[in-house]
Amino acid sequence: MNENIEAECLDVILVESVENCEMVFEVGTTGRSISEVAGDVREIIDGISSGHPPLDKFKPGAFDWSGEIF
Repeated sequence: MNENIEAECLDVILVESVENCEMVFEVGTTGRSISEVAGDVREIIDGISSGHPPLDKFKPGAFDWSGEIF
């Protein structure tokens, strides 16, 4: 588990995603219900489908994991 937290703190997956994907969205899941997270995913899908993806609301890099390693 510590390895995953370290990778999150360093944004390893996020950096790889941004380098390799045209659009990247980040959805926070900590302390949220499945329905809440699914609603965010639905909002992203609907936005992409309509040609207006919610770029600001789910902007990559918005989450700070650095507090988890101390």
